[in-house]
This record gives sequence, structure tokens and C-alpha cells, in this order.
Amino acid sequence: MLRCAGALLVAAVAATASVPRAAHAQKLDPYRIDGKFVTLFFQETGDLIRRVDDQWRGALFSPTGSGKQEMLANSPFFQREAWVLDLGGQLVRSYFAPDYLPGEVATPSTEGSIAGEVEVRTFQWELQDPSFGRVALTQRVTLPNDAKRVRFDILIRNLNDETLNGVRYLRTVNPMQGANPELPPEFVRFGTKNQLGTDVFPEGIAASALIPDVPDAFQRVLAIASEEPWTRVNAFGDANTNAQIDEIGKAYYELPPLDPANPGAGVGDPVFGGSGNAFLFDLSRPVALNLWFGGDDGYSLGPGDELKLGTFFYVFEGPSGGEPIPEPGPLALLLGAGTAGAAGAALRGRRPKGPPG
Repeated sequence: MLRCAGALLVAAVAATASVPRAAHAQKLDPYRIDGKFVTLFFQETGDLIRRVDDQWRGALFSPTGSGKQEMLANSPFFQREAWVLDLGGQLVRSYFAPDYLPGEVATPSTEGSIAGEVEVRTFQWELQDPSFGRVALTQRVTLPNDAKRVRFDILIRNLNDETLNGVRYLRTVNPMQGANPELPPEFVRFGTKNQLGTDVFPEGIAASALIPDVPDAFQRVLAIASEEPWTRVNAFGDANTNAQIDEIGKAYYELPPLDPANPGAGVGDPVFGGSGNAFLFDLSRPVALNLWFGGDDGYSLGPGDELKLGTFFYVFEGPSGGEPIPEPGPLALLLGAGTAGAAGAALRGRRPKGPPG
């Protein structure tokens, strides 16, 4: 049954990594990150939507660093990006969460951020409801200044005295990079074409959206991706209404662990079709890209246990070509050892199997 959590308590938390601050470091906006190529806008619940100068903004991108364009649905009617946390059948959705924020909302942490090099925003919430008790949810966002990938690390801690079963996490986004008024009028496309397995994220699995039928010079690609084994992706529905993971996940592609005997397979009737680069849909509104962790049954957390629900990325691309996130210096300290792309090697260069039958 779809029902939002009865209470969402927010507390500030410091980033777990300590990085020397530059002497000239500027004061950072906790709800905005400005990189050379990517600009992000957050609301209190950590999803990418915020009203700025009478406009709704989510994520801006330019492959050259100038003339950034909106990459997500830029209208409140098309909720651009959201998360869903499934706690044993009780769903908490980010776009309803502000209705359940009691009192003053704490500011997300910027500790560990270095303006002009790498920026981090850490959001932490304590969720309470009779159906699941108390859990702590943390979202950590990392963007190096010169990167075209944004890293999200999600952690959940069970604050109850009993085991919590069926924990899953979904991220859903409406791509709208083809509706930019900054594009020449002849290249404006309100809809997008969605792909699986584009070259923007060869390390793992990605669901991508491209602008249909435009020259490369005006192409903008948005992808949601992960290198975590068992990550599932598809294109389905609308981020404004996507909530029931079981309904969204009837068809998907899954990233297996590194195992040559298990190259991965499509399940059900994936909307991507049966080939690794199959286009689907060219509509008057976007089809959401979805990525989720927890499979069919979800994870189990014992009392006091903390679970890394997964690391995922938003990847932005244009005609200038792709590049991995650099990890020298302060960034290596912030990200830690990371998870190398080995988990995705089993999928690299392979065609995911089509639906059975």
C-alpha cells in the first residue's frame, strides 16, 4: 500500500571525510553545486528540484563549460527527479516528504567541500512511522569541479530493536534535455529517446536518454548508472508518479557480478527491447529513467545495522566525448577506495538477453 511516512526528522551531519580547506575557499550554498560543466539544485529532501529566480531547476549541463542547459524536466508539472525508499512495503517518497518535515529543516552539510576542486553535500534524515519504526537515511553527493558525473552514495541504518526486512531504494528521473529553449528552434525536441548500454558508462550498467534526430553538436545525453552488482535499470512511467517498485520493475536489465558464465539478462519484457543499444519511444513527454537496488525481496537489516544501498551516478554527456571521474588528491580522500569497474566488465561489450520466449 502506498502511504508516506508519518514523520521525517532532519538533522545536519558532517561529511565523513576530512579534507584540508583552501585558504581562499568561498562560502558554499548547501542546496547548490556549481561545477565547470554541471550545476545541481537540491531541495531539502535531497532530490534535484529547486525554485530559483521564479524557475524550477534541477541539473544544468554544458559539454564545454559555457551556455549550460537544463537536462531534467523543468516544470513543476513534470517532477524531474525523485527517490523512493521501500521499507518492508511502506513507501517513503521524496516529493511528498516536505509535508512531513516538522519544525525547522536543518541545512545539509558542506564539510569537506573545496570550492573549485570538489564539492560534497551530505543530507541525513531520521524517518519515523509505526509500520517500520525508526531508520536513518543518508545521501552523500560528490561532484569534482571538472567532472561530468555526479556521485550519490546512499546509506540506511536500522534504529529499531528488531530486524527490518524488505529494504529497497529507487531513483527515478524525467529527462528533458531536448526541450531547451537555448537550442536552435529547429533542433528543439520535447521528447527523448532512451537507450540501454551507451558508451557514457562502460564500467557497469546505464539507462540513457538522448535528444532525437539532432546533429552531434547539439546532442545532450543524460544517464543514470551504477557499477554495483545486481543494480537494475529500465525506462518506465513518470518520475512524478513512479512509486511502486514492484510495478515499475516488472521489466528491467540487471548488472551481474563479474562472472563470465552469467553475462546478464533482460527480465520480463524490458521496454528497452532486446538489444544493447535499442532506441525506444519518441514521445511528447519523457519516459522516466529508473535505477534501483534491492531486487525482488529487498535487504534485511538487523538492529543497529547500517547498509550501503548503493553508489549510483548521474552522467552528463555531449559531443566532446566521455571521461571518467578523476580521483587524485582531495577527491581520492573524499571517495575512498571506491568500487572499481570490474563488476561491470561482465556486461561490457555484451548484448543483454531479450525477454524469455
